[in-house]
Amino acid sequence: MELSNGSLRGLRVCWTHTNVFQRGAQFGWLRRKWLVVVLCHGSDLGCLTMFSLVQEGQGNARVSVFRGCGVFEKTLWILLISSVVVALFGYGFFTLRPGNLARFSGVAGLHVPAMVWGAQLQSALFVVLLFWRGVAVWGWSMTLRLLVLLSLVGFVAEWVGTGTGLPFGAYHYTEMLGYKIGGSVPWVIPPSWFSMGIPCYVLAHACVEGFSSKGWGPRLRPKVNGGLQRPTRLAGIALRVALGGWLLMTWDLVLDPAMSHLLPYWQWDEPGFYYSSPFLNFVGWFLVGALIMGVIEWVQGPERTARLPVKWASAFYLLNVVLSAGMCLLAGELFAVLVTIASGLLGIGFVYVWAQVFLRSEDLKETRDLEETPLEGAK
Repeated sequence: MELSNGSLRGLRVCWTHTNVFQRGAQFGWLRRKWLVVVLCHGSDLGCLTMFSLVQEGQGNARVSVFRGCGVFEKTLWILLISSVVVALFGYGFFTLRPGNLARFSGVAGLHVPAMVWGAQLQSALFVVLLFWRGVAVWGWSMTLRLLVLLSLVGFVAEWVGTGTGLPFGAYHYTEMLGYKIGGSVPWVIPPSWFSMGIPCYVLAHACVEGFSSKGWGPRLRPKVNGGLQRPTRLAGIALRVALGGWLLMTWDLVLDPAMSHLLPYWQWDEPGFYYSSPFLNFVGWFLVGALIMGVIEWVQGPERTARLPVKWASAFYLLNVVLSAGMCLLAGELFAVLVTIASGLLGIGFVYVWAQVFLRSEDLKETRDLEETPLEGAK
């Protein structure tokens, strides 16, 4: 896919290589390649960085999000990418510059309907794309089960939230997202928890596996008894659930400024400190996100969920972030983008430190115990 050199620089894919050392008599050779996807919007507006943490094979690796995709799935990707580009152009050229609506009188009557129907169509396309991909990797039954369960969790959280102010704070949706289920929750909102929850879980699982086992990523832990240990099952679940919920909350750090501060898709009844969003909102996002991760863990577990390629999930997550981040950058709200970057790196960094410090210290202790134990038959 070729990207233009206009003001929106698009995706720049940069490959960096890390030397991974193993503990022992010799240093290990280069083991892994790390994919760093950088979204740049102009040279002077900063960038949104996303680490997809993908293990690659030998030789020249290529970003292959479309590998294994059929015509219909590729069409959905093209439609979604096009819709993001059109939405950003419309926001920057018309919404932020109302004078252009007067200059192009034929477009003026389409501006508000495009914002209303465009947002609904785009949200639906994200759900359809993930559902279609899910059918290919998990089958109809499992994908439908995930869609229903995660949408149900999302609906209950939103319905209780709009009615009681918990767990997100006091807010309400406007009419710009279409029909409201139960009179309070727009129809596109519940399945959106499905469309973002699963990619966050896949990325969280990839990070946990990558930082704590030999199956993916750099070997941070020494060999013990001829193999690399993995974190306990309970610790792995806790990390996946926590990091997945954190990544979902991180998305909201740029989503809320764009959709409730810059545009009126929902409004806060009691404005808070962060672009009108209260602190409770992000606590609620993390808790509901963790619940979403727990449902995914319970329904099909990490191994089956991980059949969704990490590169695919990274591109899907990034495309969601691009729209909101692009709007914030166009409006000059660089702070929201920087906070989002910092939050994502903080969550991933926590898992890295956990694997590097705690797991490694456990391995070193076990290695010392083995060294101090006399061999059988030794005198």
